[in-house]
Amino acid sequence: MIKNYDSIKRFIKYRKWEDFCRKDSIAIPIAIFLTIVFMMAFFFLDAYSDFEYFQDDLKGLLLYVIAALAGLVGILLAGMSFISSIATLTRMKKH
Repeated sequence: MIKNYDSIKRFIKYRKWEDFCRKDSIAIPIAIFLTIVFMMAFFFLDAYSDFEYFQDDLKGLLLYVIAALAGLVGILLAGMSFISSIATLTRMKKH
């Protein structure tokens, strides 16, 4: 069933999982470490059974992360538009 999708076929054909799981990348051990730390913290704080106690704090934290990511996307788009405007101006001056 999975092999019916073209994107999954290309993912397997071009071995794209190697891009996500590079052995020389520092991001993978950091992500695994942080996942283990958060899981241990939730376990020791007994966050799963007392979720109502942590719900408001987690909701606020999630909203701050979403706002920061939206701001980051805005900054990236502004930078790309600035660079593209410079590239077109220099190209226009050459001709």
